[in-house]
Amino acid sequence: MGGICSMENRKILYTKKVLSETLITLLKNKVITDISVVEVCRVADVNRTTFYKYFLDIPDLLSNIENDFMEKLRRMLESIPKNQINQSVPVTIENIFVFIKTNQFYIEVLMSEKGNVNFQRKLIELIYRYVGISNEPSLSESGIKYVYVIQGSLAIIQLWIKNNFDAPPQKLASILYEMSNKILR
Repeated sequence: MGGICSMENRKILYTKKVLSETLITLLKNKVITDISVVEVCRVADVNRTTFYKYFLDIPDLLSNIENDFMEKLRRMLESIPKNQINQSVPVTIENIFVFIKTNQFYIEVLMSEKGNVNFQRKLIELIYRYVGISNEPSLSESGIKYVYVIQGSLAIIQLWIKNNFDAPPQKLASILYEMSNKILR
């Protein structure tokens, strides 16, 4: 009986993956409001009934993609032992860049103007939680510095994406670490 459940789970995961990849592909050339469930299903070769079994609509599918991405990033960040965070900041930054590069198919759209504007807010909140500051940093010197570094880091990531991931993740991580270290002293 376990084999049947496993096979069914693989089918569900495959269907969700195909729908997700189809939406991301369509978002590379269209805005979300111009994409219909009918179009996604036609391109993905999935029945509309199957689509509605898992998602309410196109924004729900996009939200699912975003949440999946954020969960993978959260797990990657949490895999770093808390007592090693300060010693491993350069490695953590590099791991984030490598993670983004590895997931470039999705991140190109999620971080673009065609993605959901709330995605970047969720990303910032995740990073704030990771570095231990509240979602609403204060206007203290350290709060301002953290906001500056995090927002600047996102701008660098967007520039990297816009330039087709042209620089190695290690180089960007090194530059970002050096700049952040100077600012946060």
